[in-house]
Amino acid sequence: MMRMRWLCSAAAVAALGLATLPLALGGEEGRKADRPKPPPRHEEAKPPAPPPQEADRPAPREREGRPAAEGRRPEGPPRDREGRPRGEGRRPAEPPREGGERRPEHKPDMPMDPDRPGPHGPPMQPPHGPMGMPMMPGMGPGAMPGAMPGPMPGHKPDFEAMRNRDPEMFKLLQEDNELDRRTRELGMQSRQAPPEQRERIEKELRELVNRQFEIRQQRRMIELKRLEAEIQRLREATERRAKARDQIIQRRISELLGREDDLGF
Repeated sequence: MMRMRWLCSAAAVAALGLATLPLALGGEEGRKADRPKPPPRHEEAKPPAPPPQEADRPAPREREGRPAAEGRRPEGPPRDREGRPRGEGRRPAEPPREGGERRPEHKPDMPMDPDRPGPHGPPMQPPHGPMGMPMMPGMGPGAMPGAMPGPMPGHKPDFEAMRNRDPEMFKLLQEDNELDRRTRELGMQSRQAPPEQRERIEKELRELVNRQFEIRQQRRMIELKRLEAEIQRLREATERRAKARDQIIQRRISELLGREDDLGF
C-alpha cells in the first residue's frame, strides 16, 4: 500500500514538471528576444556618415510642383534709411582729367583753401614788390635777364591803383606795352612784305626795339632803387634792435610774467 502511494506521488511530480517546462523555456526565449543584437564587427570600424550638404538637398517646390523661387517678384536694389535706392540723388563722379588726375571733390565740412585757384579760392594774383606795387614782368624769381613777358592771360594788373600810387612806373608801363604791340605788328608785316620793303620795316623795327629796351631798363632801375631802400630800412631797424637788446628782452619777460609797466600809456 505504501509503495503504491509513493509511485502516485512520483508520477504527479513528473507530470507537473513536464507541464511547467514549456513555460520556463518560453520565458527565457522572450527575454533573449528583447535584448538588442550587437552590431557586426565590420560595421563598428566605419565612421559615422556626414550630414547632408545644402547642394545635396533637393530644391523646395511649391504645391504646383514648380520651384519655390519661380513666380516670386525679384528684389529691387538695396535702399537706404530713407527708403530710396542708394544711388539715387547722388552727384555722379566727375570724369578724370587729362593725365589720369581727378579734381578732388569738395565736401561741405571741408575747409576751403584760400591759396588754391578755382571756385573755392581767389584767382591768382601777380606778385607784388616791396612797396606793394605789382612786380613788372621779368622781375620775378627765376626770370631770365632781358626776358620780360607780358601779363599772364586772363589776369589784368590793377592799373587804376597803380596810376594813383605810382604814376612814374605807370607811365613807363604804358609806353612799354605800346612799344611791344608795335614791334609785334612790324614783325608780322616784315614776314608778309615783299623783299624790297623788308629792309625799311627792319630798320623801323630796330629803332622801336632799342626804345623798348631803354624803357625796360628804366623800370628795372626804379625797382632796384626801391629794393635798395627797403634793404637799408631793414638793416637800420636790425641795428637799432641789436643796441636795445637788454631792454627788449626785459620787456618781453615782464609781459610773460604779467608785470605792469609803469611807462605804459
